Amino acid sequence: MGSITAPTRTDSNFHYVKSVYVDRSFKKAILECRLTQDDTDLIYEFIEELQASQNIGLFRKNKIVYSMVNWRRFICPFREAKNR
Repeated sequence: MGSITAPTRTDSNFHYVKSVYVDRSFKKAILECRLTQDDTDLIYEFIEELQASQNIGLFRKNKIVYSMVNWRRFICPFREAKNR
């Protein structure tokens, strides 16, 4: 019998991340009125800047988008947010 081992970071089947997750997250949030199109545009711009300046990967991109979409449950639209 073969030994059973835990998956590692190189096991692509276990750590499979798709680029469509970002689009699905935005579409679902817009349909549920949790996000505006302007919020989506701002997040895309922010993510593109991070990818260009810090070379973030797909997993990090998805995580940041997921977090920012969920922040909108608790705060106002991003453009209306002000420093206090």
